[in-house]
Amino acid sequence: MGLILGQTLLLSEIQGQTLNWQVFTDLNYIQSMESQDSIIWTGTKGGIGKYHTGSGALNCFTNLDGLAGIDIVDLGFDGMERLWYATYEGIIGRLEGDRWINFLEFKQNNIQINKFVNTGMNIWIATNTGVTQFSIIEDFTVGEIVQNCSKLGDLPRESPVNDLVIFNDTIYAGMEAGIARAAIHDNLTQPDNWIIDRLEAEVKDLIVFRDSVYCLLQVVAGGYNGDAVFKRSSSGWVPAGLEDQPANEFFVHGDSLLALSDDGIFRKVPGLSWQRISFPHSWDRSNCAVQVQGKLWIGLSYGIARLIEGEWNIVNFPTILGSEYKHCFIDQQNRCWITSMRGNMPLPYGGISGFIDSEWSQYNTYTANLHGWNYICSEQDDHGNVWYGTWGTGIAVLTPDSTWIFLDTVNTPLAPSRVAASSGLRNYIVVPQIKKDAYGNMWVITYDSQSDSALFVWLKDSTDFGSGSVSRPIAFYFNDHNTTLMYSLMVRDRNRVWVGLQEDGLMILDYGSSISDNSDDLWIGYNDLDGQAFGEISAISIDKEGLIWIGTAAGLVFYDTVFGYFQPVSIPENLSSEITAIDVDNWNNKWFGTTNGAAILYANMDSFDVIKSTFSEDAYEGERQGLLSDIVNDIKVNPHTGDVWFVVNGGVCRFETGFSPYDQDIEIPIYPNPFHISYGSNNKVTFAQLPADAVLYIFTTAGDLVRYFPQGEVGYQALIEWDGTNKNGKLVAGGIYTIIVSSSIGIVRQNFAVIR
Repeated sequence: MGLILGQTLLLSEIQGQTLNWQVFTDLNYIQSMESQDSIIWTGTKGGIGKYHTGSGALNCFTNLDGLAGIDIVDLGFDGMERLWYATYEGIIGRLEGDRWINFLEFKQNNIQINKFVNTGMNIWIATNTGVTQFSIIEDFTVGEIVQNCSKLGDLPRESPVNDLVIFNDTIYAGMEAGIARAAIHDNLTQPDNWIIDRLEAEVKDLIVFRDSVYCLLQVVAGGYNGDAVFKRSSSGWVPAGLEDQPANEFFVHGDSLLALSDDGIFRKVPGLSWQRISFPHSWDRSNCAVQVQGKLWIGLSYGIARLIEGEWNIVNFPTILGSEYKHCFIDQQNRCWITSMRGNMPLPYGGISGFIDSEWSQYNTYTANLHGWNYICSEQDDHGNVWYGTWGTGIAVLTPDSTWIFLDTVNTPLAPSRVAASSGLRNYIVVPQIKKDAYGNMWVITYDSQSDSALFVWLKDSTDFGSGSVSRPIAFYFNDHNTTLMYSLMVRDRNRVWVGLQEDGLMILDYGSSISDNSDDLWIGYNDLDGQAFGEISAISIDKEGLIWIGTAAGLVFYDTVFGYFQPVSIPENLSSEITAIDVDNWNNKWFGTTNGAAILYANMDSFDVIKSTFSEDAYEGERQGLLSDIVNDIKVNPHTGDVWFVVNGGVCRFETGFSPYDQDIEIPIYPNPFHISYGSNNKVTFAQLPADAVLYIFTTAGDLVRYFPQGEVGYQALIEWDGTNKNGKLVAGGIYTIIVSSSIGIVRQNFAVIR
């Protein structure tokens, strides 16, 4: 079965047409560079960039363009001027005309690639298991492995190799123990053909400069402290200076050898000592370099920079920001906000990205003076303020006039994490979820709170930050419950707040007739389902029929609020049971993400469609779609457009349905209108001239689903009749109702009246 949106659009019918999928990645963390005329090719953690230095235009290549991986660790050209790439997870491939062709054997054998060197029709590859000789094959086959060298000299088998260089028919391999070298025409699979030169530290990089081989050693605090550069001479490896400097890579520029480091760029001119070149930012790092028309370009962790007469011209690409993407939110202005955490990336990674007028704007500790760099959730209040929860710095609020307001222990009762507070971090507040209720109140949970309150609400009237003042929220206490490991949150208009816990299941707060009166608060706890523990609850959502959907570490569950029972839902076998995200679209389909793919459960609740990444190894036919990764962190359906956003490892993906939500040029005849109903009558209202493949929904004006007529109900008369009852067979109340008709020709929304 193909993926269906609104029961009308089959994704299987448009496979290969990537216009319906978009992928957004961060192209600013530059790991490798190559130049070609006036073009700079950049290998990044988000794919490959093609930067035109003259016009400033940027083209990006991701999985939708045919790359089999996007964490690009190295780039290079072969003898036919074709661009090759390698990824950390073990992909090597090349650009053949306008398409990428890939070699997957390294990845399939869990071999990581660190660097490669092109020599005519051979590529020598440094991996985490040794050295591989790879022979290039023409046309549409990438190549084949000639020899795997996993035992170098007397070193342990499968010792990692960081870099390679070939000079005077000798191959040099930089390793943790030093350098392994061998005659390139020997049988390199024989360990005895390798000679090991042991050095005082791990070798990070190798280069040939002025007919000598230079190596760059790993310099770390508390570890090796000495010369960082060594030169190969007739007497062995001799120190070449750059004492105690943690550099990343070599580069030859003119008559100089450059060492690119976290603390600037160092230049070695023959006959002189190392000299530090001025650097664009003290907080950035230089990872790689190229020359374009005689000018030096440096690849940074936050873009690229060109040195012109001693001044740096920095180019920061306007892409999405971050590495560990966490949450998606669509605001009232139809802007998409993505939060991300820094993870193990250098500064300034982590923060907020806004998709505004089809372009990304970046907000982080440098561009917006945000507090911290780990942002995990977002929500908008009725005053237009957008709230962001962080891991460690409380709440950041962006007002409509672009002012930032910060809520933490200084101006609110939000308490720091117990673990952080015990370590002396008195303002380390973790806010995993923020939700607005039907009345405009803003609910906030804090994780691992030091106090006995981890649930707060700012009433609607107190969320107007126009004057810059901050009102105190109302706090809720757990009475005999002592857990503060709150992880997910969902609020309803029936005076109930649902809280998912990391360890102890589910808690429901019934705050009674008044939010501000704590005397009638009632907490209800659920620890297990039929004796089986819920485990971590990461997502809670409510559908159009009032069912509460709960995503747990052990599967998907819904709660029927009318009859008061939990019901587990069997999900497709090739999905993970660890649910990470849930959202409900306008047609009451449930979208959910897991740690191994995503799926849609249709409104009739009897069929699924699975959505896997282009890289998926366990997808069935038709399931491999435009996702960048099978690890899905969040899903949001845009209520204004029907587009579906997937927050995944490595980026954000958007599926464009091709439909606007409603086609106002089509009118469905409804008669009689108004529709009179009463007990005992057989009156019916008719919805006529419907397409044969139509699906019809009837909603209240509040958005609650009243009736659902699936595909196949229209019949040869092209109409559907409704007797005025809901799904439980009871007559509905009088008022205005909405029909949504979804079919292959579009989506129509129309109102009609019921009189009772």
